[in-house]
Amino acid sequence: MSPSKVWNHFSQPFNTETGLKVTCKVCNLKLSYKNSTSNLRNHAQNTSSDADSNFRRTSSAASVASTSSGGPSARSHYQGPLDKCVNNINAFAVGGHKDAECTNALLFMLAVDNMPLRTPDKQGFKVFVKALQPAFKIPSETVCTRLLEEKYLVLRARVAQWILSAGNISLTCDIWTHKYSMKPYLGLTCHFKRGKQQMSLELATKFLTQRKTTEYLAGVLREICDKWSMRLDRVRGVTTDGGANIKAAVKQVFGVDKHVHCLAHQLNGIGQKVIGNKSTLESYSGREARMASASSARAHSHTPGFAMCNLP
Repeated sequence: MSPSKVWNHFSQPFNTETGLKVTCKVCNLKLSYKNSTSNLRNHAQNTSSDADSNFRRTSSAASVASTSSGGPSARSHYQGPLDKCVNNINAFAVGGHKDAECTNALLFMLAVDNMPLRTPDKQGFKVFVKALQPAFKIPSETVCTRLLEEKYLVLRARVAQWILSAGNISLTCDIWTHKYSMKPYLGLTCHFKRGKQQMSLELATKFLTQRKTTEYLAGVLREICDKWSMRLDRVRGVTTDGGANIKAAVKQVFGVDKHVHCLAHQLNGIGQKVIGNKSTLESYSGREARMASASSARAHSHTPGFAMCNLP
């Protein structure tokens, strides 16, 4: 069981000729103590009007005296309401530890949930945050943008060091067209082991501004690898679809034996060819129809037996 809070106002009991006594830290009055804190609690309530100011002065003087005498400097466990308010305001002021903690949490939410950078400027979000913690000053869209860019530079340098120290690297590359803007992009994902942990990081999503020729795609791949300080001799394989241009670009940058054809794209291609071939599809449909008919006939042949056994 934790000790009563009343002991914040009194010293520890000590022996006297008349029995155990304690000293009030506010008025220095000595009170009798007989294994009950009722009288101590009443005295603390009666002196609560000036307890905070007097106790701060006495504890500050005691701390200075202790420091000057070479003893340990330790602040009392007691904190009045004013102390808590001041500490709370300082913590959430710009540069305070709570302000930095909340700002980092906000940046994490914007990045992980892919939320608009203007989210902190929206009225509903401001009302919500103020209800949680009125002392927190919400950073604007401009400040969030700047902080995210600074954080990205720090994280990019850290990830580049991980990639540089990786022994074996596998890459996954894909080219697609955005369904709304109809603009082409190239994405590159890196896979490697860092200690016992398997890392998979999306290194880039590059907007393709030119025709998707082999030379242009090879240049884009080299640019991304150079940006992340990747050693090409440590790349063991690059997985792509069956496009002739991206296959040739991979072989040109990483080597002829480094290209790996994506199995999912191969299976999808097989399915597309089967569906596109009408005669093949009809032969499959006819065989499935014959199998379904034979199965139905066998079921009907067992119907009398099922009925005799009262089975559905």
